[in-house]
Amino acid sequence: GIYSPPYGGNHELEVVKCHIMEYVYGDGHENKKTSYGVIPRFDIDENRVATGIYLGQADNVVADCNINLCRTGIYCGMRANRIQGNHITGGGSLDLDIYKGIEFDNAFKSSALVHNNYIDNCVLWVNCDDHPRLNKRNYLHITSNLFYRGYNHPSDGRSYSHIVINPTKPGSLLGNVHITDNLFYNQDENLEGIKPRVLDPIRVYERPDPESDETIGLNHGAIMNFRMECNQFTNQFPTFVKPMGTTVTKRVATSADKTRYVVPFKGEIPIGRLRDASVRLSATEEGEVRAPILRRILAHAVEFELMEPFDGEVLVTASTLGEPVGRFAYVVQ
Repeated sequence: GIYSPPYGGNHELEVVKCHIMEYVYGDGHENKKTSYGVIPRFDIDENRVATGIYLGQADNVVADCNINLCRTGIYCGMRANRIQGNHITGGGSLDLDIYKGIEFDNAFKSSALVHNNYIDNCVLWVNCDDHPRLNKRNYLHITSNLFYRGYNHPSDGRSYSHIVINPTKPGSLLGNVHITDNLFYNQDENLEGIKPRVLDPIRVYERPDPESDETIGLNHGAIMNFRMECNQFTNQFPTFVKPMGTTVTKRVATSADKTRYVVPFKGEIPIGRLRDASVRLSATEEGEVRAPILRRILAHAVEFELMEPFDGEVLVTASTLGEPVGRFAYVVQ
């Protein structure tokens, strides 16, 4: 592909209207009649080795390119990149479910505007660590992109996410990430016989630390300025994309024999700890009912109490936004 090394002064690279590929769909397959016996099969993991565009320095532009079937489509290792209007096709293999369309190393000041791209059967991957300054001073604005998953759905129903946050150390940090106005879309064709699946559009890749008793994951209490809002999630049997965001409202059914409720939000608000919440009546039985009382805001759940138990419904809203953080003692919405 195109390589901009991570040293020297070679920044401000512009890659525009290029067609970059490691493979063409069907390469190496006898039944496809495409390069059979000449080029290795594109869907064998060990054959996928290339990075389409490697940005080792800052201030680059990648625009209106087609990047096909590379192991990593675009790698960003520095700040102030603009990635816009590209069609990045990842595809899967028999061994690995899916590949990286765009990869960021947030611990190395990997900041970017990611706008109006077609991220086609591949993931947007963000690495971060526990460095107290570098990870928080970065920014990623991921806006108005189409995230698409349309083939190679495994029959065993394994999980898949369009965006993966990859902490590399316990207590990793993340800051200034905005995921807004994107479309997360899953096609219902070519899915005969697979199990129904619920896909999380964004996932934090947490796992045990082999060198300690800790978990490699995010410090959710120290997340700064993360927003996920105004996105669209298309759902069609047998695949469903779970709506997620930084502010979520849930309908909670209440009963006449229970007064206290704890409502979890970890599955719908995947990043950060809850900082604001509210509870209000939705539909009730006939007659007047006293409003529910908010009791506690936990890290990933909200507790409320009914002063008069009833059979009905309560609306619970939780958000990771809303608490003044840092130098200024106010929040701008």
